[in-house]
Amino acid sequence: MSSRRSLYWLLAVVAGLGALIAALSREDLSYHEVNSLASVCYLTLSQCWLPLGWMAAAAGFGVWLASILVPSATSDDSGPWEWAVAAGLGTAAMLWLDRLCGALGWLQAAGGIGAWAVLIVGWGLLACRLVIHRGRGRRNTSDEEQAGSGAGSVSWVALLLPAVPALAVLVVACCSIPGWLWDSEFAGYDVLEYHLQLPAEWLAAGRILPPAHNVYGHLPSYVESAYYHLAVLYSTLPDFVVEPEPSAVQLNAAVHAAIACQMLHGLMLLAAAGAVARLVRVCLQATVDSKYAGVNTARVITACAFAITISVPWTIVVGTMAYNEMAVVLFLALGLSIIVKADYRDTAVCLRVGAALGLLTGAACGAKLTSAGFVAAPLLVTYAIALVSGFKRDGRHWGAMAGRSAACGGAALATALLMLAPWLVQNALVTGGNPVFPFATSLFGTGEWSTAQVQRWDEAHMVLMPFAERMARVWGELIVHRQYAGLWVLGIAGLIGVWWRFARSERGRRVGVTLTSTVVLQVGFWMTATHLESRFLIPAVVPLVAAVSFALLGLSRYRRVRLAVCCVIPLALGSWTVLMYLGQQEGRPASLIDGVGLRSGSGWQALTPDKQTKLAAVYHEGFLNLALKQTDTLYLIGDATPFYINSPKIIWNTTWDQSLLGQAIESAPDDPSAWASYLDSQGVDYLLVNFAELHRLTVVDGWYDERVTIEDVRRLVQDHGRALMSWPDEEPVRFLYRLRLGDR
Repeated sequence: MSSRRSLYWLLAVVAGLGALIAALSREDLSYHEVNSLASVCYLTLSQCWLPLGWMAAAAGFGVWLASILVPSATSDDSGPWEWAVAAGLGTAAMLWLDRLCGALGWLQAAGGIGAWAVLIVGWGLLACRLVIHRGRGRRNTSDEEQAGSGAGSVSWVALLLPAVPALAVLVVACCSIPGWLWDSEFAGYDVLEYHLQLPAEWLAAGRILPPAHNVYGHLPSYVESAYYHLAVLYSTLPDFVVEPEPSAVQLNAAVHAAIACQMLHGLMLLAAAGAVARLVRVCLQATVDSKYAGVNTARVITACAFAITISVPWTIVVGTMAYNEMAVVLFLALGLSIIVKADYRDTAVCLRVGAALGLLTGAACGAKLTSAGFVAAPLLVTYAIALVSGFKRDGRHWGAMAGRSAACGGAALATALLMLAPWLVQNALVTGGNPVFPFATSLFGTGEWSTAQVQRWDEAHMVLMPFAERMARVWGELIVHRQYAGLWVLGIAGLIGVWWRFARSERGRRVGVTLTSTVVLQVGFWMTATHLESRFLIPAVVPLVAAVSFALLGLSRYRRVRLAVCCVIPLALGSWTVLMYLGQQEGRPASLIDGVGLRSGSGWQALTPDKQTKLAAVYHEGFLNLALKQTDTLYLIGDATPFYINSPKIIWNTTWDQSLLGQAIESAPDDPSAWASYLDSQGVDYLLVNFAELHRLTVVDGWYDERVTIEDVRRLVQDHGRALMSWPDEEPVRFLYRLRLGDR
């Protein structure tokens, strides 16, 4: 009866998910007359298998790492969320392998065989572990399984229903091409500038190597290395698999892999939600007696944590883009759960925990450098508190405590440095001695940057703001921000509830200290060392969701009320996420589902001339790919998102790097003819000038090459450029010019 009931719930979840996906991809939500639902189904089947293969390989590495570093995760009485341990540790290992092998050029070795070899090794390790696990058998079933068929038990599948709205947005948004959704992220500007652009350039170069024109290539870029891995895999597939219909536009394999990269980040979101659920589960095990909590209660609470995590609008926004935040959330949640669950009376356990935390901390910083404050600091502090508490219970004196703490800290530090070594070593070699470039330039050197570039970078990445104004940003960017949707209010209330309900016990205080100190350290770092942007504090979702879920135990006498609250919270968050999605791009969010061909021009050849003309007036990348020859060289001025421009050769730079035009102006100040000659000597045939972006960078922000002014650009194109096209038609800001020299 229980299995039949679970089957019914599964059918309900699938039906609800399918209906919502159909509603979110219907034709009236698109500018183009296309069947978006069919595209979603096709992309889900055709693009998801490589990301799933990557995660399966990560799980292969993870199960072996878990057996060494977190043996409790592979014990016979493990809970239902222990799979998150293998997913988290394995993801960290895979990111490290991709960064190391990519820097050495091994992923593209022998025509991409190296990229497949990494996956095959991971799959083999997973298969071996499954065989061993099956051979040993399970002597005891977990407490959840023993109660799973009991009367009145809640089906795991039924608990997924409140997460259906968020899951539907996750699927549909992952199928929309990068550069279209989410206004809070400027339609994925950073994705097109470096998160996916870097893998495209690495693919062309044959290895991971920081390009001179894109400073973001000097960041660790561990998640981007995974995107590069997927791009290499796509480059090895037959043409009819990657591009079923021949096209006049030859796209970089990284463009074909773009949606797969988004899906990989979406899978990391699901793994992160599982890690948060595991954190809540181990908090329950460490704090609440199982008879008091009840198996059904634990099942509801942990499933609630999973559903809330994936339903927070911010996690859906970043989780459906080729960003790197979800890897950070995954590593933090897993690290906190390891800290809470470990037994600190055993020296060997302490050392293994230290190594595991170093692995996760190094991987988190490799994914995003701000993890130094959002992940490393909370894990270090909570681990130190747990160590001291464990020593006190064990009756050890201060000398022994200091010695063991130093040993455990050393294990964590050594593992973290090993994880970051591929980036640190390569960066030092490329820049002539600065392993953390573009930071710490006064200590390690500026590399190829000028003093002016260093000054622009430092000024833009330092926030000098009065304390009162910082507190105001806390209110606007955190407490009432629409994409947190009240999570901070719920989370603070949850922390208060945790302390009020469980502070009487030592283990309850340990959980309260872990969650509270994590939030305090994260907010403190956010206020003092970041741009005070809302998205940067997404890792705080981990302790906030854990506190909300854990505090719901206070409703122990009102089981039906607790179940209703556990359903209402994620359902409300998911519904708000749906409304946010429907409001994107003036109510047409489904316009570029499977839209690579529309934006790049590779899908225009089957369209009528009138339709092609209309598309050319909207998507400048498609026009450029079809109008310019592969031997032409296009120079971008102002624009820094060339991801979809694949046919002509491209010269471009980020706002922080030296520009070709700046070099021309420096060589001959106040002489546009000399500038044009200099550009011509560098092979430039066409200029694409984005005056709106150039105005923002030079006049508003002051972040562009100080040698270039918008007046200089106007003089150049007026005297030595022939205008060919402009975008958009209503209010042109981007212009294409043919560089003219003499009679040319």
